[in-house]
Amino acid sequence: MFPPGLEPGTLSFWLALLWPLYIIFLLILSQFTWTRKALLRNARIFSFGLVSEEKPTQSLQNNMEFVMTLKAKGWYKEVPKFIEPKKEIVVRVSGKNPIYGVTSNAMLVCAKTILNENSKMPGK
Repeated sequence: MFPPGLEPGTLSFWLALLWPLYIIFLLILSQFTWTRKALLRNARIFSFGLVSEEKPTQSLQNNMEFVMTLKAKGWYKEVPKFIEPKKEIVVRVSGKNPIYGVTSNAMLVCAKTILNENSKMPGK
C-alpha cells in the first residue's frame, strides 16, 4: 500500500529527527559574514519556501489566521512573596492577519497597560 520507508508516521519521525540538525546547521552558517549574506539573499531556498523577500499580498494577510494560548501564574490577592503562586489563568487568543493587524494592536495594548498600571511594574 505504501512505498517502502514511507509508512504512516515515518516521514514525521524523520522530520522531527532532522529538523533540529538543520536548525543547528543554519545557526553555524549564520556566524560567518559571507554565509550570512548567502542565507539572506536566498532565504526562500534555505527555508524551504517558508521565508521570502516578497511582502505578502493583502488577501493572503486577511485570510491568515492564528491561535495562541497564554498561561500565567500568580496570586489572587496580596500575599507575602515567599508563598507559591496558586492562581493560574489560561487565555486563548485567536484572530486574523497576525502580520500587521494584530502586532500593532498588541503593542498599543501593552503601552496602555504600562501607562495605566505602572505602579505594578517590576522594579517599582
